[in-house]
Amino acid sequence: MILTITFLQVCINMHFETPLDLVYLGAGIAFVSLGLKLTHGKDINRTTFESARAEKQ
Repeated sequence: MILTITFLQVCINMHFETPLDLVYLGAGIAFVSLGLKLTHGKDINRTTFESARAEKQ
């Protein structure tokens, strides 16, 4: 999670000069999202909202 926060801090302070910089930003966000999904993907069933659990019952 520290890497994710550091990445977002760098993105906020970065100056975008060309449209290619925005493409790199999007790719970076996609890779961070994919990394989080791969490392925490097994926990997705435990993160449902209480209201969704009540509807299933």
